[in-house]
Amino acid sequence: MSFLAFRRRLSQGDEFLVQTVLGLAIGLGVAVVVMAFHGLIDLVGAGSQFDQWPMWQRFAAPVAGAAVCYWLLNRYRDRAQLGVSHVIDTLHRAPRHWPVTNATLQFFLTPMLLASGQSGGREGPAIHLGATFGAWVTERFHLPRNNLRVFVGAGVAAAISSTFGTPLAGVAFAMEVVVMEYTVAGFLPIIAAAVAASWLVGTLAGAPLVSLPDLSAMSSPGFIWIVLLGVGSGLLSASFNTLVRQTTRRRPPYGMLWAGVVCGLVGMWVPDVMGDGFFVLGDLLSNASTWEALALLLVCKLLVTALCLGLGLPIGFIGPLLLIGAAWGSLVSLAAGGFNPLVALIGMTAVMGGSLVAPLAAVLAVIELSQQPDLILPAMTAVAIAILLHRLLQQDGLFVDQLADAGRPLALHRSNHPMHHLGVDAAIRQSVVQISRRFDGLPKPAEVVVWSSGRRQVCAMEWLDFVKASADLPPGADLAAELSGLPLRRMHSDATLAEVWANTRACNAHGAYFRHPNGRLAGIIWRSQLEDQFQ
Repeated sequence: MSFLAFRRRLSQGDEFLVQTVLGLAIGLGVAVVVMAFHGLIDLVGAGSQFDQWPMWQRFAAPVAGAAVCYWLLNRYRDRAQLGVSHVIDTLHRAPRHWPVTNATLQFFLTPMLLASGQSGGREGPAIHLGATFGAWVTERFHLPRNNLRVFVGAGVAAAISSTFGTPLAGVAFAMEVVVMEYTVAGFLPIIAAAVAASWLVGTLAGAPLVSLPDLSAMSSPGFIWIVLLGVGSGLLSASFNTLVRQTTRRRPPYGMLWAGVVCGLVGMWVPDVMGDGFFVLGDLLSNASTWEALALLLVCKLLVTALCLGLGLPIGFIGPLLLIGAAWGSLVSLAAGGFNPLVALIGMTAVMGGSLVAPLAAVLAVIELSQQPDLILPAMTAVAIAILLHRLLQQDGLFVDQLADAGRPLALHRSNHPMHHLGVDAAIRQSVVQISRRFDGLPKPAEVVVWSSGRRQVCAMEWLDFVKASADLPPGADLAAELSGLPLRRMHSDATLAEVWANTRACNAHGAYFRHPNGRLAGIIWRSQLEDQFQ
């Protein structure tokens, strides 16, 4: 198979073997990056037990960490877009602008924030790193950009799989939350990436981030308790999202510094709210706690995390959501007659699923974490009730709402249009002849004739139209002055058809032309070919 034929198959999304191999490579690469990221977090002490710190340190450290974060993000203001919302916005709105330096800042900033005790998670930053790695592979090997969504999704799935050891939930999260569509062509590479990442992390690191006790002897709760779990989880997820959004809208000057003050003040008296909470989560799932301790942890963790996010700290929130859900599930299990880790586990996934509006990812996470297939029905029930109540309270997924509040609402009917899955080679007209600007007779027959009219622009005419128009032209005539050809803008051959349509429409060109790396004309695409399809 020639290189051009190979690129054409990639442009049409038909080269499943190469996509799968690249998905495996992305999964292994993301696993290495995420392991290094988690290793840096552990190295700087972000997983420490904050209750062992003296009270003054529990206040001073979050304030100092927020101050350093504020200084860094102001110094690198053009690279301050971080996290999952940035990934979704870039993928769906401006896929050609995918800065690696943002991910580099995220890599070093998150461990510093968690080490200082800020209430947040590490999963969102890990997703940012995984998505950027997938986009970098696409750009580094100059692959047709219709593969970008597949490889970004592969990076996201690998990041989730590397963090929790849940490859299937990673695939569902990538499809539901980031890519926001299910495609048959995209499944295989994304699955390959998630499995490869989970295997490598399991081989090199051993235990996953969340360790669960033995649940084989536990029984699932009754239906009434499942309904209570779902209702409470929906209320908690809606309250969390509402508080984040309202705080963002009313963010005061120096909001990050105020976030450090809030976290430090609460952390002085309730140290369990500090950090990502995985140490507290593991302890909570292994040992029964009192009503008072669980209620205090739930309320404080929800309020502090939501305020930190709303006040501008670039940190994740999935880990805190899991801890909030586990605290709620533990309260329900105590009300049902005794502590049951299975109920806490269902509460974790119901709160996460409600806040993100990601039902499949939430259900698969609880099954993979617990290794208890009997939980499918109660988990589905609780997650469905939570999401239904969440939506009835006028809340969408938090990432989607954050983008809408920032004036960048998603237009999925456009960003998920089928032409995003097709590259230039799927529609290019290659029977094109380029002639000099000075007319010296008819060129060889072709479908289209083009000639230069600017630095990145040519004029074009269909062959028969050119033959008729040039009948009376004397030798040496200036084609640009004599003939009113249709202007075409130059574009890169890695573009998607959706990018061709948007670019030509924005500059009022009638189409685009493309060149091979050696400078030879590769072909053209008329805008009219795409106009009727992309409405």
